[in-house]
Amino acid sequence: MPALARIIEELPAAVPAVAVVEVSDEDDLGYLPVRDNVSVVRAVGGNGAGPSTLADLIAAQRFPDGDGYLWFAGEAAQSRAVRKWLRGELGWASAQFDIVGYWRQGSEEWDQRFAEVGQDMLAVYRQALADGKSQKDALEEYDNALERAGL
Repeated sequence: MPALARIIEELPAAVPAVAVVEVSDEDDLGYLPVRDNVSVVRAVGGNGAGPSTLADLIAAQRFPDGDGYLWFAGEAAQSRAVRKWLRGELGWASAQFDIVGYWRQGSEEWDQRFAEVGQDMLAVYRQALADGKSQKDALEEYDNALERAGL
């Protein structure tokens, strides 16, 4: 929420935006500044207490024509789903979004599996950089490798 609040505060008044927010409690929304050019789509839930609906909420949005940009922060599986939707459904380039998986549902099991295959996954990232790909594209290849490995 702090990062989203800052983005909203710094957004020029002429630039419309939609903030899709999933909070544990409706009162958490009071943290966000109110701007005429920003509409808020809200959901209460997720956040480790139940299944997240963020990826579905984002996919349900109607994006305006032309260039767009999406910033996403949340649970890692939701971040992967959003990135895949942007790439597959909208055909967006990696420069049009920044996506961060801040935490992971089932992290203990994930950590155990990563201990088994982590070096191979890191090799994918290093190879992408060696091939001249940007850090952002290398991270995307790394995440795709993680998904193929069941992570």
